[in-house]
Amino acid sequence: MERLKGQSKVTYDTNILVYYCFSTKKHKIKELTSKTHRLTEYLIKNDSKIIIPKFIVDELNNVTFSKIVSDYVSKSSEVTNLPKNPTFLFRIELEGKIMKKFNTLINKEWVFIESELPDAHLVTKIEDFFDKLDVHPQKQHFLNLKKRDKLMPSDIDIKLIAFSKEMESILISNDYDLTFFADELFEKNLSNRIFGLKELDIYNN
Repeated sequence: MERLKGQSKVTYDTNILVYYCFSTKKHKIKELTSKTHRLTEYLIKNDSKIIIPKFIVDELNNVTFSKIVSDYVSKSSEVTNLPKNPTFLFRIELEGKIMKKFNTLINKEWVFIESELPDAHLVTKIEDFFDKLDVHPQKQHFLNLKKRDKLMPSDIDIKLIAFSKEMESILISNDYDLTFFADELFEKNLSNRIFGLKELDIYNN
């Protein structure tokens, strides 16, 4: 895993945290949960710290885990071994398991919650970068992948890009909002390295 070798700090986005916590004995978000676990094991073995901004923790708590479960249950094809018509009781139980795993995760000795917010000036520069993508040759491809008609990522994603830059932390994501223009963001000195979960070669070893 050359791209992460020697990296002392790594940051997960919201999706990666959900993948890590979604796993139960039977239910996983397809292969993404196991991949996230293997990545985390690799990082721990190599003495890397997982740096999570508090605003991501707050986002998960504010969105509520019931919405997370509802979103994935509504897209049952994304989850392995999910009941065809999950009952309300099943959803509540799954929500409780995910919440418990999340609270356990953020209290691990190799996870560090950082309360400092990214610099507002850097956030604005990243927003300007996305504003100017309207003439980008890959614009329509990106919008097709995201199945929407706007280029600008969410405020949380913009802050996360800035956070990883300021913390000098590698950012791992499975979201095209963060990964699609990653090389250009890095080249313009607006981000640290951003890697897509699926592209990490540890899964081929």
